[in-house]
Amino acid sequence: MNQKIIVQTTVPDFSTCEKISHILFQEKLCACIQYHPMNSIYLWKNKLNNDNELILTIKTVSTHYKKIEALILKHHPYETPEIICFLIQDGYSKYLE
Repeated sequence: MNQKIIVQTTVPDFSTCEKISHILFQEKLCACIQYHPMNSIYLWKNKLNNDNELILTIKTVSTHYKKIEALILKHHPYETPEIICFLIQDGYSKYLE
C-alpha cells in the first residue's frame, strides 16, 4: 500500500538543503519540502556538540522512501545523517490528496 509519510533529515547549511531538495523534486520523489533553522545539541563520538542546522520535512509516499534515503545518503555531508520516516496516520483528506 502507498501510504503518506514524512521523511525528516537535518543538514548543516542552506546549500545542502537546496541541493537535496532540488534533486528530490527533479526525481519527482516528494510533494512538498519544508525547512526550518534549528539548533542541535547532541553527543557524537563521545563529544558534546552544539550546531546550527536546518531540518527538512519531506512529504511523500511510502513507495519513494528507499529512493529518498539513498539520495540523502549520496548527497549528505554527514558521516551518519539523520533520516527518520513517520507514517501519517490521519489528516485532512483534501490536503493529503
